[in-house]
Amino acid sequence: MKLLKRKMNIFKEEKEQIDTVDMWVVSWKCRYGEFSNDTKMCFQSFFTYEDAYKLKNALEDAHRLIGNTSGTRVEIEKRSNGI
Repeated sequence: MKLLKRKMNIFKEEKEQIDTVDMWVVSWKCRYGEFSNDTKMCFQSFFTYEDAYKLKNALEDAHRLIGNTSGTRVEIEKRSNGI
């Protein structure tokens, strides 16, 4: 597995370099209450697009299986460490 790894500088009294990794983030809305607007965004991060895509497909299949028709959008986004 090829990680999208890079170095990042942090500043304390002296500059220090640490490792960071790009991630693939799957996001979707979760229901937590009795009402349709009782939702929050849920996220799961992965090191590879392939693993993120597997979860995205599983969530979309689950929505179809139980007949969800609103708020069922599942997205994948590559998140970099701000550099």
